[in-house]
Amino acid sequence: MMIEDETGKLLPALKVFALSVRYMMDNIIHMCKQQISGIDQDDINRVLTVPAIWNDQAKHFMRLAALEVILKTSY
Repeated sequence: MMIEDETGKLLPALKVFALSVRYMMDNIIHMCKQQISGIDQDDINRVLTVPAIWNDQAKHFMRLAALEVILKTSY
């Protein structure tokens, strides 16, 4: 599935969602490290939830995006 950015460029939707999830995870980890001295990335459990009203296809898509982040990031 492709989505269009504001300039009209087509991008893979999975990549856009994966990058969004990665940004959120990186930002949360950064904020936690600023607030809690001595915290390590391994101390943080990450849980990504989706609305219950989403259909199975949408849930699967978000799961794939999250897996792409986990597999490409050395947390």
